[in-house]
Parts: sequence; structure tokens; C-alpha cells
Amino acid sequence: MFNNNEPPVSLFSFQDIITSLTGIMIFFLLLFSLSIMEFAQNRQDSSPVYKELEQIRAKNQILKNQITEMSADIRDYRKKIKAARSKDETALTIERYRLEQKLRELKVQKNEKEKKLKEEKDNYSQLEKENARLKQRKKELEQQEDKVKELAYAVEQKKKQVAEIRKAIEKRRKEVQVTVDASIKKIPVLIECSEDRICIVDTAEKTRRVLPRKSPILTELVGQAISALRHFPPEKYYFVFMVKPSAVRYLTILLSRLQSEIRSADFGIEPILENEEIYNE
Repeated sequence: MFNNNEPPVSLFSFQDIITSLTGIMIFFLLLFSLSIMEFAQNRQDSSPVYKELEQIRAKNQILKNQITEMSADIRDYRKKIKAARSKDETALTIERYRLEQKLRELKVQKNEKEKKLKEEKDNYSQLEKENARLKQRKKELEQQEDKVKELAYAVEQKKKQVAEIRKAIEKRRKEVQVTVDASIKKIPVLIECSEDRICIVDTAEKTRRVLPRKSPILTELVGQAISALRHFPPEKYYFVFMVKPSAVRYLTILLSRLQSEIRSADFGIEPILENEEIYNE
């Protein structure tokens, strides 16, 4: 049997458990809040735009805190006005006037702070748009840079092709292109005459024979050329002498011996530059 002043069931143990669990939950919430704050600080970006955004956020928070404090002051002054109504009428009027003046000043300051807060929010929005535009511009510049690299590679390849073409053109400029007229019955034999050699080209057989100069005596080189030309019958071939300036000294001797030793030979003379060579198409 329980006494009249003693409750049938004791709830002190249950209250202790509930209190302990509540304390543990509060402790874990505090730890979780600290972790979130540390994680947010570690994720701060280092770009100038982000730093400016963070400064604006800090200013906004300061303005919000100031507005909150002003709101609290306004509430306090309203309480004071209400409490002052029980005082002397004159003193109450003066105090009321002073408090109303202070209240108006606080309202003006609050409006200015709210206006400034709105301007800061607008600036924040503009900075976010500018940040997005800069990211897009950076992406476009990267794409343009890739295109420039491709164009630079293509230009380099074209330069190599132009160099090869110029090299081929330069080579062709040093060659005398000879075209055989099909209406002529006889076959032309090209004789390139220079100071140190005589080159004989048979246009029919597509052969080329070079007679180098072996001694200072020019008549020996002339004799080699006449001996080689005897293999071409005059009734079938005619001779075209391609004469360089250095071969003028022995050209008269060569033509004189050709007329005396290979009778009825037809021939012609064509002057060429010293750095040119016969090229038979």
C-alpha cells in the first residue's frame, strides 16, 4: 500500500534519460554546425569576382544586423512612449516629442539602410551576370585558340608546299625546254656547248652523252664532238648547237670541222645562258 502523499509511479528516471538524450542531441547539432561552417570556409573561391561577392554578402549581413538592432530600438522607444503616458502631461509631451523625433530619425535611417541593401543586392546580381559572361567568353576564346592552332598547322603545311613548288620552279628555270616540231622530217640532235664539256642529246633515242674537256687544248674537245656526231647520218639528222658564252672560243672551229668532215650536214645555232642546261620534253 502506498502512502497518501507518495505517487504510485516515479518518473524521475525517465526524465533523467530524456534530459541526457536532449543534451546529446544539442551537442551533436553544435558539432554539425561547426563542421558546416568550416566546410563553407574551405570552399571559398579565390577569383576576384567571388571575393567581391563575399564582401557584398558581408556588407548585406552587417546591414541586416543593423536593421534588426534598429527594429529592437524602435520597439524599446515605443514601450517607453507607452510607459511615459502615465507621467506628467507636460513632461510626457516633451518626452513624447523627443521619442517621436528619435523614431522618425530611426525610420529614415532604416529606409536608407534598406535602400542601400537593395543597391548591394542589385550589384551582387550584376556581378553574377558578369561572372557568367566572363566564363562564356573564356570558353569562346579557348575554342578560337584551337581554331588558330589548326589554321597555323595548315599554314605551315602550305608553306612547305610552296617551298617545294618554288624549288621545282627554280630548277626548271635553269633548264632549256626543247620541243621537237613534228613537221620537220629530220630528227634534231641537241649539242650543248660550254667551256668544260660538250653534251649531245639524241631526241629520238632519248639518250644523253657528255664529252668532258680533258686538257687545255680546245681542239681535242672539238675532235671528240666531231667523232661523236659522225654516228648521226646527215640525211636523217640535223644538228642544233646550244651555245653558252664560254663556248664561243671554239665554236668557229667546231662548225668549220663539221662542214668539212660531215658534208651536207644541216645545223643551227641557239644561244643559252651559262647556268642553263638542255631539257628535252
